[in-house]
Amino acid sequence: MPRDLPLGNGDFLVTFDARYQLRDIYYPRVGQENHTVGAACRFGVWVDGKFSWVGGDDWEIHIEYEHETLVGDTTLHNKTLGLRLRCRDAVDFDRNIYFKEVTVEDEELLVLRESDVLAKLG
Repeated sequence: MPRDLPLGNGDFLVTFDARYQLRDIYYPRVGQENHTVGAACRFGVWVDGKFSWVGGDDWEIHIEYEHETLVGDTTLHNKTLGLRLRCRDAVDFDRNIYFKEVTVEDEELLVLRESDVLAKLG
């Protein structure tokens, strides 16, 4: 199975598929000892009583690397929940540590704020 986002340092490798599901964790030897056995590892979002697994059919997903880096830069958008997530993933080049940063943008709150500004200006 192809992997859309591999991140590693030679001793430690994590990979994500096209749905941004973590699929492989190889350690201490890349290519051996896959700790997920290729099974999907995912996370979900709960908003106002609604739940959605990231990577489901209701998500728009754009996976790439940050310019000239080995840092994954993934944008996830769910219109139903009114959320946009930006996930940045990396494996340290020197130590066997995996990092993830998630930025959450609430689109409904942004719309409310824009309407408040327009109401004050008008």
